[in-house]
Amino acid sequence: MQHRLLLPALACSLASLTPTAAINAATNAAANAAAVPAHAPPDTVAGAALDAPNEVQALASDSYRRREVARQRLLAGGRAAEAALAAGLASADLEVRAASRELLLSLAETEQERQIARLLSGPKSPEAVELPGWKRFSEAVGEAPQHRALFVRIVRTHAASLAWLDQLDSGTAGSDQDTLLSEMNSFLPIEIAGLSQGDPDQWGLLLLAASQPELRAAPVLSSRLRGSLLNPAVGERLLASPHQATLRQLIAHWLEVSSQQYINESMLKISLAYECGDVATRLAMQTMESRQATPASLVAAMTLLARLEPELARRELPRAVNDVRVWHIVVTRRGPIRSQVGDVALALLLYLDDRDPREVGFDSLQADPQTIYRDYSLGFDDESRRRQAHERAERLLELDSVARGDDVLAEDE
Repeated sequence: MQHRLLLPALACSLASLTPTAAINAATNAAANAAAVPAHAPPDTVAGAALDAPNEVQALASDSYRRREVARQRLLAGGRAAEAALAAGLASADLEVRAASRELLLSLAETEQERQIARLLSGPKSPEAVELPGWKRFSEAVGEAPQHRALFVRIVRTHAASLAWLDQLDSGTAGSDQDTLLSEMNSFLPIEIAGLSQGDPDQWGLLLLAASQPELRAAPVLSSRLRGSLLNPAVGERLLASPHQATLRQLIAHWLEVSSQQYINESMLKISLAYECGDVATRLAMQTMESRQATPASLVAAMTLLARLEPELARRELPRAVNDVRVWHIVVTRRGPIRSQVGDVALALLLYLDDRDPREVGFDSLQADPQTIYRDYSLGFDDESRRRQAHERAERLLELDSVARGDDVLAEDE
């Protein structure tokens, strides 16, 4: 397996490495290849008689015809020519180095297309397809045809990046934090301008990368993903993509992996915007049950449950009715409008009961197609108006002290 994976990984790396680094990679690759048992896979038997080192030296021949014969023989040799071409990258002859590099890339492209054909031909175990990143990708979203189709686009566009992620996974890249960040900037297209275009290939790669344990500690990657996913224009482009189902699953996978460290308001809003199903519900419930959750995170969790799991919301939201923490302030001509967590809980409970919150005193209320109500419209500029609205709403909803969680609040006090 080591020998069979060497060519695509090496050539993918060559596409992005500096000349010095490429020579080092080639030297290591040649040493690894030499350590592999001599028996070759069936598809290299035809090139078994090839004198690859001699043909590599012939790449610098004075005769054009001899150079072309050498090129054709090395290309026909395929994997049997790999170690000699890798060694050719360290040759003292410039022409040998340049031709070896070109041939390795050609062989890698041929091998990549062969593996892509295997991937698209039907169900196979991830180990049976030798494409960088496929095993991790299939574990994240599955192996359905639509997932394979997006992965093929990603590997054709970002093969070097996928190879680097595999190296990162195996511990052969990113030896320290500074090196990791430097390599990440080289291999991952994380520019905000590119993310805003909603390119499914780029997004698929970055969501896969951000789910990798080694990169969870890289704040620039996750923060750019969160900021871009919360941009309505970006969301519109991603959800209009023919690959939107796979992208949703990659987003859900990234959120679930990230939630092992923390859950914040942005993650909850993203899970709602992209309808991340069970993952969204789990994030919301973990937030509702956490004593460390911020007011903004609680509001996002309640909105998510009201939108995606109304029955669950009816059971959970009454516990937040008496939460007087302010989560949002809007300055108006009449003065500041303060929204408390309990205001949001009551407004959403009225919504779930098919009642208009404005009927009980939520005078500034404005609807929103995604979050049900606009953030800035759920508060009050006067405490007496808030009390009156709460009393009317609680009578309509027939909330008792147990449903409101009064006993829980008393415990906390």
